Amino acid sequence: MLNLRISRFFAILAVAIASHFSSFATHIVGLDLKYQHVSDSTYKIKLIAFADCGPLSATTFATLPSATPNVCVFVGSTLITTLVLHIDSPSTGVLVGNVCTTDTGGTQCSSASSRIPGIKKFVYEIDYTLPSSTSDYIFRFNGGMGIAAATGRAAALTNISGSSTTSCSIALDASLGNNSSPDMIDITNYFYPLNFLNFYTPSAIDPDGDSLVYSLVDAQSAGAGCGATSTVTYVGGCSGAYPLLASSYSFDAGSGQMVFVPNLTQRALIDYKISEYRHGSLIGTTFREMSALVYDTSLFNPSTPIGVLANSTTGTITDPTHISMFDTMGAFAVMIFPFETDTTQNIKVTPVSLPTGATFVTINDSTPHPRCTFTWNTSYMHSGANIFYINYKDDHCPIQGNVTIGYVIRNLGHRPFYSASVTETNRAENDFSIVPNPASCNFTVQFNNEAQDGILSIIDCSGKLLMSRNVSGNMQSIQFNDLNLAPGTYFVRLTNNASSVVKLLQLN
Repeated sequence: MLNLRISRFFAILAVAIASHFSSFATHIVGLDLKYQHVSDSTYKIKLIAFADCGPLSATTFATLPSATPNVCVFVGSTLITTLVLHIDSPSTGVLVGNVCTTDTGGTQCSSASSRIPGIKKFVYEIDYTLPSSTSDYIFRFNGGMGIAAATGRAAALTNISGSSTTSCSIALDASLGNNSSPDMIDITNYFYPLNFLNFYTPSAIDPDGDSLVYSLVDAQSAGAGCGATSTVTYVGGCSGAYPLLASSYSFDAGSGQMVFVPNLTQRALIDYKISEYRHGSLIGTTFREMSALVYDTSLFNPSTPIGVLANSTTGTITDPTHISMFDTMGAFAVMIFPFETDTTQNIKVTPVSLPTGATFVTINDSTPHPRCTFTWNTSYMHSGANIFYINYKDDHCPIQGNVTIGYVIRNLGHRPFYSASVTETNRAENDFSIVPNPASCNFTVQFNNEAQDGILSIIDCSGKLLMSRNVSGNMQSIQFNDLNLAPGTYFVRLTNNASSVVKLLQLN
């Protein structure tokens, strides 16, 4: 087996570009540099840029169709060649993001005076055959586009210093045996409503079936030519590991999922590192850079559909996106009930990635209250985290509520078989409502029937338990008066021996 070490460095320069570049830049909101194994020692190297169509970048944005990005190839620290990538069709780019279909012709990509943001994807590539079978290789992109403009980040980033030249340095290690970098399939969401629960999940799928571990890392500034990079300067209490200002924030290393309630309008730079493991050994790393635009909800849709784990025929739901079970439990079904605070919105549910042997069924799809069932068997589980991804999209215009959520099934190992049946009847008997919702300080939980004995909990979006209260069979409702919770999104969960029911609470 020939080993290949590929370190990927991609750089995105801000408005103030180093002297070896022009004084202006293309405005990029995200960038991937990846490779695909073609045959033997030949790889397809791809640079994927997500560019802002806004009027501040209109002049240099127009140069992207003719750009020819330069990728430097090293053996160790020795530069051996420079690759010139060429654009894929269509050269004008492809509109991406969560803009309503009826408004795709009315974004800033079509009209500079539009108030609807627009983002286009441009793909550049080249096939390259490695000249040696024994050396370590480094592929480095440092912003050179073969045109007057360099790859510049989107304007007005709030979490890094605007005085520095900013870029992203990426390292990737991999084995050559038909190995390709992971595909990050979620490119839809760059817009996030203020003070609402938001998810970002890159939904990386590895074509070779390698295990993936995620981390958030510091972005980098580009050096001259193919020179060394340096770390950007973060401001406002942000860092690579904590890139957003939020009242509640969590990051899952198993699924790469960020869950956050932003408490300020902002445009944050975020850098992902994804490590590939095969049979317990690290074989490669890959990176993605993106920008998260948090907008004032008075401008666009403040409501986003959410799907949380409602109940399961076996196992233990530990938080809205995680469930734990033993690998001897056999066949099981997990119920997910998508919803959002704007109950007039229809929700379209689409599985993005399901594990081998799993099925996913949605009834009442594209209505305000779809119901979903994920069915699998523990005999298919591998050790550790088993992940599947589901996309939820509403029909709000011009900016749709559009989110992909990753769900983690933790394999606890071998234990005697146990199954506790949970039926739809159980759930209906233990359902409840939150009134009013959204609420300011005070709200009431009203049980649809007399509450079954159990526990009512309030959980923040990171999964932290904030409050729990016992409920008994003679309760009709519970009033909550000024819990001193910050504005944002919370989960209210009713758990007993029959089921676990989760509802979304929005506090203004």
